[in-house]
Amino acid sequence: IYYRCHEDKPVLHVKYYVTPGDRRTLIKDVKEAGLVLYEYYLSLVSKGEQLITDSDTARHFGWDVPKAKRLRQNLTKAGWFRSESFTYSGGRKGITYYLGKEAVMLGANGNWTGKP
Repeated sequence: IYYRCHEDKPVLHVKYYVTPGDRRTLIKDVKEAGLVLYEYYLSLVSKGEQLITDSDTARHFGWDVPKAKRLRQNLTKAGWFRSESFTYSGGRKGITYYLGKEAVMLGANGNWTGKP
């Protein structure tokens, strides 16, 4: 992760990838479709400010919405994905996505938060 400032506009750059070991574990935990969904979520997060929805996911893959929801729930149950909604003072809302076993675990324990 690194920041680059260009013309007074800071940009966050993040390199996301799945290691071969994580890939094998994901397939064991959530099967191949779950791995594909996880990698899709990584691609969305790398673009920044992307809202993850079951309907958009279903449309992207040509799935029905219940399948996208079931696969997301499988990732969540297996500890690979977590989303957390919050509200700033003043009423502005936000959402933090945790991707990966370590991020989900740390986020769930309150040891790390994606809130600014």
